[in-house]
Amino acid sequence: MWFSRPQRYQALDEEEKPLQQDNSSSDSLPTPRRVSFQDDFLPRRYWRYLICLSIINFLILVTSCVLLLSWFINAPHGRNALLKATDSFIAPVLDKLTISTSVKMMNATLYPGPNPSLARQKPNPEVDAWWDELELLRTIPITKAQVLKLGKDPEIVAKFDDEYWGLGDDAYMAQVDVFHQMHCLNQLRKLIYPTYYNYTQNDIHHAELWYVHLNHCVDVLAQNLMCTGNTDLYTLNWMETQGYPFPDFNINHQCRDFDALLEWRKKESVDLDKWVAQKKPEGAKQVEPSEGIKQLLSAEHEKAGWGSDWHSHGHG
Repeated sequence: MWFSRPQRYQALDEEEKPLQQDNSSSDSLPTPRRVSFQDDFLPRRYWRYLICLSIINFLILVTSCVLLLSWFINAPHGRNALLKATDSFIAPVLDKLTISTSVKMMNATLYPGPNPSLARQKPNPEVDAWWDELELLRTIPITKAQVLKLGKDPEIVAKFDDEYWGLGDDAYMAQVDVFHQMHCLNQLRKLIYPTYYNYTQNDIHHAELWYVHLNHCVDVLAQNLMCTGNTDLYTLNWMETQGYPFPDFNINHQCRDFDALLEWRKKESVDLDKWVAQKKPEGAKQVEPSEGIKQLLSAEHEKAGWGSDWHSHGHG
């Protein structure tokens, strides 16, 4: 064993040598004898300490290996690994679509310049068509397992009726959140041009619902901006005619390929005409609207001359 005492040998002293003849022979060589050096070794209790220390080190090593293996198993791998590690709660989209990233310089000057982006241009047919596609809430099917990963209850999440859609019994309805955010941004953009979009209060029949919707959009955008918490920095410059440093908002961002997401959504979503024509399946489990929604719908129905029964006009 590694902790056994070694054996050492030394030649006999002169007085311990046997009588020898004068002639030289191999028999006349000194005979070695075994000598024990017990006093050179640590007491037995120290050996116990060394053994215990070795066991502790072994246990630490095993624990470290288990923790490393657990991290490796639970860490995101493969497609979009880095995005999955920093993305939202769970992103089934990233399991199906490879989204590349690249560094882009933001064009955030105060004045647009000669070639402004569509988002900055005044209303025109091309601009409206661009925004219409971005805010269009296309619906994609997801599985029950993905619903559970989202922290939702499959019992109340709307399913695609297999008899109507032919998608099987494991198809639930979902939409990509960023396009809802684009919808909200577009609603606020239209406030800049109230005449063009007929946004004057007198032209709006559902005035209260309109304000509720816009406040919802402001809140949604604020929550998402605070959730992602962009930590990129912009610098400031001294500018002629300005008494204080002027911000330079043209900064580099690590950006995702949004066009790839746009194309994937269009490819994976269900047919829009069929979506509009669908009816609520018989026996579908429904959620109860909040008291605020009930009161708002009742008030709007009364204004429209439908009475206060909001159940009888497609909202039940």
